[in-house]
Amino acid sequence: MRAAALLALCLVLAPACEGEGTSPDETPTSLTAEVLMDDELSIEAIDAGAMGAVAEERRDVITDAGALEARWNALYSHRSEVPAPPSINFDERVVAFASLGQRPTGGYRVELARAVHNEDRGVVELTVREVTPGPSCMVQQVLTFPYLLAAVEAVDAPYEFVEGAPRVADC
Repeated sequence: MRAAALLALCLVLAPACEGEGTSPDETPTSLTAEVLMDDELSIEAIDAGAMGAVAEERRDVITDAGALEARWNALYSHRSEVPAPPSINFDERVVAFASLGQRPTGGYRVELARAVHNEDRGVVELTVREVTPGPSCMVQQVLTFPYLLAAVEAVDAPYEFVEGAPRVADC
């Protein structure tokens, strides 16, 4: 019954959810609706870009507003005006933060590919992967610092980052 309801919902929403958009740094992104498996948790991108002020590779799970504000302020510390952080209901969501550290050119991104509650292990596995520019991609010749903030459904279990296989972007 649940699978039928999900399929019906996807068929109704799919035409409205497919297309292209842009990320905060104006990089085209693909927007698609995904069918969630029974153990997968919902993921909502909050902020992503290539010019975060975090020079090292990091993976953090943020569970309260104070920690989110601190991470947000550090991420935007290189700007003259820091935008307000997003409002998150931490009773329902946590925020996954992933940064790649310094990269030699534009075209790099970080993705939160999956969030799965592995009940056998008693953890939530957050699969993060690096997206690299393909050989035919034209990229900016500038140092970049790709990052991603995503809201993930809250579960009463520890969160663990898993490094997924890198993906090469088509241009």
